[in-house]
Amino acid sequence: MLSTQQLRRRYSAEQTLIILLCRLYFKKALLLDVQKYLEDTDIDWTLFYKSAQLNSIRGFLYDIIETFDLKIDYSVLNMLKAAASTIQQKNLYQLKITRELARDFQVHNIHALSYKGAFFATSYYKKPFLRESSDIDFLVSQRDVIKAIEYFKEHNYHHKYDIPTKYLGYVMKNCRDLSFKTPGHFSGLSCSVEIQWSLVESHFNAFPGYDFFSGNFKKRDGTDVPGLNETYDFICVSSHHLLKEPLFKFKYLVDLACIVNTAGERLDFEKIEDLYLKLGYERFLYAGSAALTDILGIQFGTSPQVEAFYAIFLADKNAHLPMVNRLQLFKTFIKNQSLRQNFVFMIKVIRSVARPNISDLLLNLPPRLVPLLFIIRPVRLMNKYIIKLLT
Repeated sequence: MLSTQQLRRRYSAEQTLIILLCRLYFKKALLLDVQKYLEDTDIDWTLFYKSAQLNSIRGFLYDIIETFDLKIDYSVLNMLKAAASTIQQKNLYQLKITRELARDFQVHNIHALSYKGAFFATSYYKKPFLRESSDIDFLVSQRDVIKAIEYFKEHNYHHKYDIPTKYLGYVMKNCRDLSFKTPGHFSGLSCSVEIQWSLVESHFNAFPGYDFFSGNFKKRDGTDVPGLNETYDFICVSSHHLLKEPLFKFKYLVDLACIVNTAGERLDFEKIEDLYLKLGYERFLYAGSAALTDILGIQFGTSPQVEAFYAIFLADKNAHLPMVNRLQLFKTFIKNQSLRQNFVFMIKVIRSVARPNISDLLLNLPPRLVPLLFIIRPVRLMNKYIIKLLT
């Protein structure tokens, strides 16, 4: 585990404080050391709150600060408290919706499993409302995607893209998810529900889908919503946190730490490692393992001495320029793959970017004009990025 001095050489004073607070949660830091850091360090509390917000850990940090009675800027403490209250309301709402969907999916014979989200917190966090969840995710069997779409339409969920039936085959082959918004609620709350038939985009090597996970369900404590056992839950969540968006938000590292910390010996690192080796993505796993050890002091597996690169707090950088912000992930991709892997990866990325997406399909061109979409797509994409950079 990196010392406080080593952390300060890598990260800002505010980011180092976030790390130290998280170490308190996992019992990897002494309260006196954190108190001394607060006394001796000039913290920009506006930047601290902004980083907590960008990394989706406001409720998590607020609970730690309150639990250990730490003295921080009063106005920022109140902002964290207000955010934590809102997060709790949203999580309660998401738990309700997830229960309803899981029950209805079983009734309609739609094979799906809930992962990440509010129910993830009930399994691995000390308190169920510490995790800030933006939406509800279901991994759905590809055979049942059309049934799921019909279910959401019948139950008045709003779908941003009303995809013409003739394009559904294309969408199933070239996209990975569809997003729906819950109907209006009397409280004013709503959230997005994503159904995913693939955990990662097509420019990655084929990651296992629903069928791979379906034999590894277990009952979640106190609920009828089925979940995965710890090893398969880690695989499912890490496909996003270590591969799709490798440690982009600090929340992702906290999520993984919570699984490892809670599951203990029930977590089969060798099985996880075997899958990542088979896919050629073992360095991403080793990078995550190194980050858990260096940043939070949590040991996970016995990684061999191979070069593995990780970066955290990426969400803080160029936050006002989302496209530039996301491009930072490519450094992690490039450093954790071989030259050949990077060449193939970039070809796949270019191909997937140039391929018409769902919004392009909404032009609903007649079949003879569909090839025009491959010409229109790059123009629309370039125009979109230029506008975002200028605004």
